[in-house]
Amino acid sequence: MRKTFKKLISIFLITLLLLSFTVPALASSGWWIQEGSTWYYRQANGVRATGWLLDNSSWYYLRPSDGAMQTSWQQIGGIWYYLQQDGAMATAWQMIGNNWFFFQPSGAMVTGWQVINKVWYFFKTNGEMATGWQFINDKWYYLESSGELITGWLQQGAYWYFMHPEGDMATGWLAQGSTWYYLLSSGVMATGIVTIDGIRHEFATNGTWLRAL
Repeated sequence: MRKTFKKLISIFLITLLLLSFTVPALASSGWWIQEGSTWYYRQANGVRATGWLLDNSSWYYLRPSDGAMQTSWQQIGGIWYYLQQDGAMATAWQMIGNNWFFFQPSGAMVTGWQVINKVWYFFKTNGEMATGWQFINDKWYYLESSGELITGWLQQGAYWYFMHPEGDMATGWLAQGSTWYYLLSSGVMATGIVTIDGIRHEFATNGTWLRAL
């Protein structure tokens, strides 16, 4: 019985030791102090905290070399984060400068195609949300000013385009039910008389194919 108790105590102590090394960030247990224009966080033992700090539900990053609280863009471990003016890590949608960015709950900046609340968006390599016409992987896409990917018919000025369900711009013949349309290489819907593969075709003003001439 005594041996079993000692064994349990040993396991408990080892577990506590392991946990002390696997906690990924420092929990708040001290106080903030400003020195000049720079903020630092003093732990309960008076030592400056460094690295990631969780304080009142917000994450902060303190420079490893001296504990100085960081703000603005920071690349940490190969990942970009944005720390607001008060040092708090940004998450979700953020307008920075004149552009929108999106940050995961972990604070990591997203790039490329992303589905957010069931809507597709595209973020450039620098994290900016893309809008308007975008040429991505040899295909054209159109994103609203809100960033939402457009599918189906798209009107731009006097011209009509068709965007596939995946969002890429259609070219060539297009069937919609029993109606045929033709999209030029520019994506513009054909109207009037158009020569396709050496044959003249007539299209109505709404793009409907009427006949071969």
